Amino acid sequence: MKVLIMYATAGHGHKKAAEYLCEELERRKREYGSDIEIVSTDLFKQTPAAFVKTYPVSYEFMVSKVPWFWGFSYWLTNMQWFARLVAPIRRFYNKINSRQLEQYLITEAPDVLLFTHFFPPEVSTYLKRKGRISSQIVTVVTDFFAHSTWINKGTDHFVVMTDESKQALARWGIPPETINVLGIPVGAKFQYNEDKRDVRARLGIEQERLTLLLTSGSFGIGPFEEVLSALEAFKDSIQALIVCGNNKHLFEALSKKQFPYPVKVNGFIDNMHEFMDAADVIIAKSGGITTCESLAKSVPMIITSPIPGQETGNARYLIEHDCAFELKRPKDIAEIIGSIVRSPEVLREKIENIQKVRKPQATKHIIDLVLSLKK
Repeated sequence: MKVLIMYATAGHGHKKAAEYLCEELERRKREYGSDIEIVSTDLFKQTPAAFVKTYPVSYEFMVSKVPWFWGFSYWLTNMQWFARLVAPIRRFYNKINSRQLEQYLITEAPDVLLFTHFFPPEVSTYLKRKGRISSQIVTVVTDFFAHSTWINKGTDHFVVMTDESKQALARWGIPPETINVLGIPVGAKFQYNEDKRDVRARLGIEQERLTLLLTSGSFGIGPFEEVLSALEAFKDSIQALIVCGNNKHLFEALSKKQFPYPVKVNGFIDNMHEFMDAADVIIAKSGGITTCESLAKSVPMIITSPIPGQETGNARYLIEHDCAFELKRPKDIAEIIGSIVRSPEVLREKIENIQKVRKPQATKHIIDLVLSLKK
């Protein structure tokens, strides 16, 4: 059985989801000696150089510099009438940028195509309708709700996080039996918790302080300095772990700054699972992967600066299910942290609600679905 996993290095989540799925497939292959051939690749390796250069840069520019425009575009293109109107334009645009990708998919001829980005499913379903490939197509939606760009009729299986997302896809005419509510992939290290005291000792932080983890994804977006400055009143009871991602300027600025409580500043890290084990609460944007990792670890989020569109949808779901706090203005962090310090039950209630929505075994269940498609 040949499985081709394809992602995009636009943002961090699509790639991480693919890596987690690949890791689980590799584990199954080792453990059971399964006859599985695994190919994992970035779609940008099979697209024109101009597309590779402009797509990630334009995405990062819009979400960080003009988020209002990104949000409006997201909303407009998710309207059924507009999505249908621009579908031919989308097909033409994808056709121009996917000639190499089309040939690659035809040549590889996998049994299963497993996607964590919305671009290759559209190309693949087109090829399948034309009879040029016969692969089973599985699309894993990496946010809590599927935007219209994820929806391509001819996809054999959709994987979504929530029942609400399944209902939304069904309203687009997707057969409900092809929509699997299995969750968003998380890594094996996020599927269990280490002892908090052991992890804090390993990271060199204090044991008894309320521990805040601040992270804003690979772009390093977020009101870090304003939030940290607003917490001076709790200098005797809190400490902070900061992950700046790829934002070197932010890392350097925060590293030079003096805080009245313990703060550890980090750039891009590869042990986020340990940081989450050490934390009592996470202050972060509501990206699909980060959100599901925090849910798997049962660490409540304080949601700040979500990207309009996909991340506001994720945030809305968590707030509606009382699994997270919403930080509308940086200065409001004092009120939230104050409520937690005064009444630990506030945090415990969020953790109890997380148990109702978390899907820590999503990766395993998705690979179960993939392996069930063996011809």
